[in-house]
Amino acid sequence: MLPALAAVLMAFAGAGCASLPDLAARLIAGNRVHDLELFRFDPSTPLIDRVQPAPPHAPKYLQELDERPDYRSYRPNAAERAKIQLAINELPPRLARNLRERGLGLYFIDDFLTSGMTDFAVDRQSGELYSFMIFHRDSLRKDVDTLLTEREAPAFRDAGSGKVYVTTGTYVSAFTYLLLHEATHALDYSRRIGPYVEEHLEPLQSRQPRAEGLADLIDDVWAEYREPRAGSDFDRRDKISFYGFRKGPHLRYRQAVPLYTGLINSPFVSLYGAQMMPEDIAELVSMYWLTRKQPDAYIIRVQQSGSLMVGFQPMLSKKIRRRVAGLKQALQ
Repeated sequence: MLPALAAVLMAFAGAGCASLPDLAARLIAGNRVHDLELFRFDPSTPLIDRVQPAPPHAPKYLQELDERPDYRSYRPNAAERAKIQLAINELPPRLARNLRERGLGLYFIDDFLTSGMTDFAVDRQSGELYSFMIFHRDSLRKDVDTLLTEREAPAFRDAGSGKVYVTTGTYVSAFTYLLLHEATHALDYSRRIGPYVEEHLEPLQSRQPRAEGLADLIDDVWAEYREPRAGSDFDRRDKISFYGFRKGPHLRYRQAVPLYTGLINSPFVSLYGAQMMPEDIAELVSMYWLTRKQPDAYIIRVQQSGSLMVGFQPMLSKKIRRRVAGLKQALQ
């Protein structure tokens, strides 16, 4: 997941001719949490040792962003740190390498609004983007199927008598999936997979080269940040929202069958990924890597009144198989 767009867009009027230090300064002026100098960063530190209590400015930023003054840092115990290390070990080489080079920290928050989030910090001189991650502590206490099943519910105003079930056949922790997803966002910040991760980063990111082997996965499907190309869109896709963002949810559960039927015929691996460019690539990479050994085990089932209404295996779709054909090599 990505943070809500910061209220700094007006600061970038006329930013096309600005220098990199000037663009970085404008981002930091929007919120000091984006200042790399506030973080203690050593790229030689093992990723597991970057699991630390969040620096004081991070929870404060999130409290204001989500209007949740109750947010508090959480320190994982020894057993939970072992789960984190297993998830780190499961990362594809390209994502792990980027986190080692540009990952500032992995922080856990009590009762976080969502399961996970990635945000950025910028180097004042070079304009290079780094990232830090925030996770809900319960991501260490659930399996991935429970998390993905629970995630579908916030897309609907009223679940009524139905439910959407997601299974992956992987039996890994929810955190393993979340780290894949958020590490893809981190790569998008640092190496620019899409045109930009957030609108107010466009003046800075437009000066960076696109990520080799991954950029086409966005360009072939998306016309604009939230607008797919013809043949990739489906009915009611633009109404999808999660966790109350974009003043949602906008959908009722009675719309679930046509909605997921549209998803079946699309190039997206999940409803969550169908929202916009950055979530699409994060979902595509994470679900591909998570299910690469048994892609047919990833199943989405829509039930109403105890009856199966829709059931499908996204990774077996021809459109998705075409998209992931070169992913293994691109993630090395």
